[in-house]
Amino acid sequence: MFRLPGFSTFELTVVIGFLFVVTAVFVFFVDPVERARQKRDARLAQDAQEVLDSLGKFYISFGRVPWSDRVNPVELSPALSWKSLRVPEVGICADNECKTPGELVTSKKLSERFLTTDSVLGRNGTVYISKGSGPKVTIYACFVPESKVTRRKNGELFKINLEAEFPKNGTLASCPSATSWVEEDVCYTCVAK
Repeated sequence: MFRLPGFSTFELTVVIGFLFVVTAVFVFFVDPVERARQKRDARLAQDAQEVLDSLGKFYISFGRVPWSDRVNPVELSPALSWKSLRVPEVGICADNECKTPGELVTSKKLSERFLTTDSVLGRNGTVYISKGSGPKVTIYACFVPESKVTRRKNGELFKINLEAEFPKNGTLASCPSATSWVEEDVCYTCVAK
């Protein structure tokens, strides 16, 4: 039988069992995958808020939004139906590859770092924006959350059809509380301004 000097087999078993329990509790409470998902969701939400703020500054400076070239009361702020931050209409990128800065960046309303962010390039989550017609209509920037914490926020998640036009009433439908999170049953978390 194997023995370490000064320790019985029972004592070694107890110590190993204790270390196993401590490790299991640590992994349970400090789940590194969930923490990474929470950081990703927080980063996307922060990027969404920065883009919405820059759109507001752009509108104040130029009297229009990037997806409109007109500066008149009727078309100051036309509708935009669910576009990823990468498309040229949004104003971050001037081309689909995002190699050239768009109006939001060239006008200094948004940092040039956005040309390479995951939220724009869609490498680790894509942010979509949309709004109804008119300058006083809320603009939404939405993404699919990955963290369990965000996915449990009933009343703060919205059912969005990226292929459909933005709702005419300007409000988004809430997600049901029993969401399966499979591809056809996905909810979005949104930042609004």
